[in-house]
Amino acid sequence: SNAEKVRTVIDAAQKSHKDELSTDVLVLDPLLAGLSHYSSSDELSCRIKTLFEILDRDHSQSISYSEFANGLRVLRIRPPILLSKEDFDTVTHRGKLLNSHGEIGLTEFEALFRFQLKLYVQRFLASNMSRASRENAQMGSILFFLKYVSQQVDQVGASLRGGKICEEDDIHQDPVPTTIETTLGDKGG
Repeated sequence: SNAEKVRTVIDAAQKSHKDELSTDVLVLDPLLAGLSHYSSSDELSCRIKTLFEILDRDHSQSISYSEFANGLRVLRIRPPILLSKEDFDTVTHRGKLLNSHGEIGLTEFEALFRFQLKLYVQRFLASNMSRASRENAQMGSILFFLKYVSQQVDQVGASLRGGKICEEDDIHQDPVPTTIETTLGDKGG
C-alpha cells in the first residue's frame, strides 16, 4: 500500500539522517586528520612519503603489518592508533596492495592514504552536514553541495574506469593509475 511505501521512505530517510550524525571514528582517522591539512597534492605526497620512511624501520622500501602497527603506536598520535591485522587487511583491500611478502610499497602506500583520506573527508562532511544545517542553513547547504560534488567526481572517475563504482575500483585511480593497475594486474587482481 501507499502508506507502507511512505513509511519505508521515511524510515530510510531517518536512518540516513542518523548515519549522518554518526561520529564513528575509523582506526586511521587521527592520522588522517593531521594529513588533511595539506595545501597541494605535492605536499600531501611529501607527507605520505615521510610517513612511509618513518614506518619503514628496516629500510626495505616496503612496510609489513608489524612495521605499520608498531610504527603508528610510536608516532604519539592522540588518540593512539591500535591497528589490528583485520584493520590492515581492510585498508590494503584484503592484501591487493601488498607484494608477495605481504608488505606494502611506497606507491601503494600513497594510494592507500589518498583513498583513506577521501573516505575521511566524505565522513567528515556527512557527520557535520546535519549539525551545520541546524546552526546555519547556508553552511549546511555548502556542506551538502560539497558532499554532492564529491560523489559526482567519484561517478565521473567511475565512468572513466568503465562504469564501476566501488571502493576497490577507487584504489586504482590514486595517485598514479598506471602503476597501481599494473601492480594489481600482476597479481591477478
